[in-house]
Order: sequence, then structure tokens, then C-alpha cells
Amino acid sequence: MNEPLRDQVVLITGAAGGIGRAVAGAAIAAGARVLGVDRLEMRPEILPEHDLFRIDVGDWDAWREIEQEISSRFGRLDGLVSAAAVMHPRDGDVLDLDQEAWQDTLRSNLTGALLASQAAVRLMGESGGSIVHLASTVAHLGSAEPQLAYTASKGGILALARELAVAHALSGIRVNLVSPGLISTPLTSHLVADEQALERRLAHIPLQRLGKPEEVAEAVVWLLSQASRYVTGAEIVVDGGMTAAFLTGDK
Repeated sequence: MNEPLRDQVVLITGAAGGIGRAVAGAAIAAGARVLGVDRLEMRPEILPEHDLFRIDVGDWDAWREIEQEISSRFGRLDGLVSAAAVMHPRDGDVLDLDQEAWQDTLRSNLTGALLASQAAVRLMGESGGSIVHLASTVAHLGSAEPQLAYTASKGGILALARELAVAHALSGIRVNLVSPGLISTPLTSHLVADEQALERRLAHIPLQRLGKPEEVAEAVVWLLSQASRYVTGAEIVVDGGMTAAFLTGDK
């Protein structure tokens, strides 16, 4: 059996659902010991015989506790996948975005990515490892239906990951990005709530379908593995060709 992550200890944020859950399943299938983190309750069957931590990923003190527990139990960390993200229902344009929506989104998406990276770099030390951040195609594209806080948080993750990649390369820590397009998850379901909305979105996707969380997970596992050992500071876009397209067919 091909297990590119055999015996590796991998920490995954946002593991309770969506892309994070798919990444957890793919990492387990690849042989990893997965430590799942989420602020939502995680049923044990999501990560059978693996470890679950229920915290707010934007909580500095909670991360120190997790870091200490991982250090005492495993003595190391081989991989991190920062997948935790929220889309606040009151996110919007600069004129109607409220304070709570902005702060909650940045706390979960960007501060959470920072704190997870901080813990991972300490735990990896000079032994090295692989960090994968989940960004988004919205970090590259403006939207006629703004979600300013979410977009800003994902743009921040792009910059964060690239700087980490340069700063820690000599320690053997690789830092890369996976930027999904429109993936079929509970987080994005409101964007395709009816046939008209779905058709409008698909008009901009050359492959003419939504992506699957498992398709994003496969890219993440490759970046975690030694198959990508000469890849750092890079971004893999998993979007069905959306960001490459000016027009799609006769749409």
C-alpha cells in the first residue's frame, strides 16, 4: 500500500468539516497520525483512533497548551495543514461590513493561520517539516458580490505563507499554499443555493462543475509528502480552471 505520510504526525485545523475533514481523511489514508483541531464539536468517528482538540484557533493561550501536549506526547510535528476558515453572514462591502464580521473572520482565518504556524515551527525545529495553508482564489480575484473580510483574510494568508517559506527554508521547513476555487462544502453552499446561482457560477469554470473537497485534499497530501521535497513558497490552485479563464465557451 502506498502511504506517503506513513508514521508522520500531522496537525490539521478545521478538521470537523468541509475541506479540513477531507484532508484529515486523506492524510490518515496516507499513513499519518492526525491531530484534528476545530472550534466545532468533532464526533469521534470523524478521526477514529486519532486526537481531537476543540479550541478557537484564534486563541493564543489555547495554542500554547496544544503545543505543549504535542511536544510531551510525540516530541515532534511533521506536518501542519491550516484549513480552518469562516465566512461571516454579515461580511460584505466596505460600506456595510460590521466590526464583528471583520474581527471574527480575521481572528479565525488569519490569526488562526499565524498561531498554527507558530506552534508548528517550534515543534518542527531543526528537524524540518511541511506546512500547507489553505488560501483561496478570492485572494487573486475581486468579486461583484463582496465578502471583504474573507477576501482580505485569504490575501493575508498568501503573504504569511510566502514569508514563512523564505524565513524557515534553511531549517528544512517547507511552506506552501493550496488555493481552492468553488468547492462543494457547507461553507460555500449559500453561493449555489438555487439552479440560477449555480449556472451563473459554472459559467466561469471551464471544467463546468464544482470541485470536491477530496480533490483539494489530494493536492495537500502531495505537498505534505516527500514527493514535493523541492517545493516551497509555491501555490497550487485547485479551481477547475476558473482563474485561467477569460471566457468559457459560448458563455
